[in-house]
Amino acid sequence: MRHIVPVRAARALSPYVLLVAAMAHADGQPARRYLGTEKVYAHPFIHAVKGTQKGPPGYELLIQYWHEGDWEHIAVAVSPRSVVGRTLTEAELRRILQGDWTADGADPLVMKRIEYFFHHNSRVFDFARPNAYLPREQWQAQLDARGEDRPGEKKLLARARRYAWADEAETVINTHPIG
Repeated sequence: MRHIVPVRAARALSPYVLLVAAMAHADGQPARRYLGTEKVYAHPFIHAVKGTQKGPPGYELLIQYWHEGDWEHIAVAVSPRSVVGRTLTEAELRRILQGDWTADGADPLVMKRIEYFFHHNSRVFDFARPNAYLPREQWQAQLDARGEDRPGEKKLLARARRYAWADEAETVINTHPIG
């Protein structure tokens, strides 16, 4: 496998356009004039990760979402929930790419990390450290073990946990990278 391998680009309506259009229309459907005006492109990549003291070498499956006509983008690292705290092995990556790893079920594919890049700003939400998919008590123990590295960091990590779940009861995993 190569260092970074682009897979195939896909084209979809921009979530921003849909949001604005839905807000302007009473029935929640985008007005026809907005359909097809802006696009978001999804570019899947395989990233070879070098081994470090923290972990062995492996791979990450990344999906970059680019907004048409701008350099704004979001990069989402995808991982099975059971291994979100480490890189993927070659066998795990092949299973995902061949469609043999279901997106839901007992060990669903989840967002490991999201990197937002908008104009001159960037933000990273890491769902793996602490592991936002663990039961709340285990996640809290990991959070407490980190200490307070920077002012406000624990609040950001708590926000990342909220983004990991689509409901307050934390029973439905969020599959959309825009919170």
